[in-house]
Amino acid sequence: MHTYSVQLRISGPGLDPGEITRGLGLEPNKVRIAGQRRSGSKVWEESLWSYDGAADPTASAKEWTSLEDGLLYVLDRLLPKKDLIRAYAVSFGVVW
Repeated sequence: MHTYSVQLRISGPGLDPGEITRGLGLEPNKVRIAGQRRSGSKVWEESLWSYDGAADPTASAKEWTSLEDGLLYVLDRLLPKKDLIRAYAVSFGVVW
């Protein structure tokens, strides 16, 4: 059986993940800070804020057996915030 994950990721060197969390009012599933050690002597060059709904207590899954269910769940929470997400996309990378 296949499983799917659905995430919205916002990233960039000057990104403040805390600001994204406060702005969107959603708890991220992953946060990285530029300059943070990643492995050995390497560091992350960009900060990252990622949302998949897993931190939401009403989420039924982090991985979905139906891609449609995963997309609908995440989109349901992000669609009301589309204008703010568009504004972030002016300064940062925004990808699914």
